[in-house]
Amino acid sequence: MAYCLRCGHENVLDVAICEECYALLPGTALLGTTPAEEARPILEGHQRAWQQFAALRELADQEVAVYVGEFEKPIVVQVVGELILGQHAPGSSATPWLDLIPYGAVPLGLSRIHAAIRRTAAGLEIIDLGSTNGTWLNHVALEPYVPTVLCSGAHLRLARMWLTIDFARTLVEQRGH
Repeated sequence: MAYCLRCGHENVLDVAICEECYALLPGTALLGTTPAEEARPILEGHQRAWQQFAALRELADQEVAVYVGEFEKPIVVQVVGELILGQHAPGSSATPWLDLIPYGAVPLGLSRIHAAIRRTAAGLEIIDLGSTNGTWLNHVALEPYVPTVLCSGAHLRLARMWLTIDFARTLVEQRGH
């Protein structure tokens, strides 16, 4: 168990971010490791969490489950048109947002408008929106503003934040993945 230096909460889960205030916990190994070393336990945790979540609830056609870092519970959002990933800035006209500040976006280097998940007639795609610290899809760096097909179970890295994206199996079956 780790105690948060910011709020003093005794964290039960073995994660890098406080369960109460989302601050980075002391002794986390997110900085100074290689992307592959950093990703392994996070991606394994996402896989376990997805199996648990899938057993409890099937996602609707427009729902996307976003697993962030070492958090086991996904963020379930509807992606009807476009979903902006980053740090929500008050007064920004870009909506809808998935604000990742509570998950450590600032120290992990996410841009305010980092990337977008966009729904098209063919399925979902990911687009880096000219972020400062880059976006990777399954360990491949994305070119800014170039849409790339997103398959269910894909692993994203936004700067130094790891995400796993899962969505309804009907979309996967339609696209043959």
